[in-house]
Amino acid sequence: MRRGIGIVLGFAVITGCTGVTPTPAERNVQDVAATRAWLRGPMKESCDRLPGPESRKGCALALDGTLAKLRGDHLTRDDNFRIELARAKGADELRRLWTRPDHEAWLRGIRTAACQRAPYPESARRCLDGIEAELLRLSHPDEVASEQPEVRAKRAVARIEAREQARAAEQQRPREREFSLVGLAGESGQAQPSVSLSVSKHPVVVKPVQPGLGMPVAPLSPPVSCTSTVVGGAVRTDCY
Repeated sequence: MRRGIGIVLGFAVITGCTGVTPTPAERNVQDVAATRAWLRGPMKESCDRLPGPESRKGCALALDGTLAKLRGDHLTRDDNFRIELARAKGADELRRLWTRPDHEAWLRGIRTAACQRAPYPESARRCLDGIEAELLRLSHPDEVASEQPEVRAKRAVARIEAREQARAAEQQRPREREFSLVGLAGESGQAQPSVSLSVSKHPVVVKPVQPGLGMPVAPLSPPVSCTSTVVGGAVRTDCY
């Protein structure tokens, strides 16, 4: 009998039935796949319910941009301009085809339902926060709506580039601090430490579904936009 139990347990270990904890790399692959399925599924479906071709295109291109970042692709200035121009034209179309109650109904209904199907609690929270921000904007009409879409797209690209530069500078400062500390240790005649100095801020790391944790991904249709980057195997998403 004991021999039979041992054989069963051995088979379970080999086949993974005992719930072996995945490695960080495996977990990251799973988390990215879950987020990709959410973006291509419920979020894309909510884009398809917009009233016209321009608004649907702007919403879909924003999703494509985030999917590209999840793959680790770098978006050029031309890529960002193309996305932001489509979003600006989509926003203009929404103002022409929809009344404010129509837009609010889409946000509170279809879009909210899509956000609530996010694979991580933090993703859903940020998505819903984006909807609240959009509802607030609807109550205060955009003063620059009369500007040409190209002008608004260029301004949006400038904001993206400024945000990326600020993020790069933030990531560089801890590294410079670490290098300076290692240099001081060498100059004082002491052996350099064999462990890394934990002085840098860690990027947001994708984790399995747990209360209070998750991958930060927010709504991606006009006028909310997100950019995602993969840093050291972790997915980091910033939205505005």
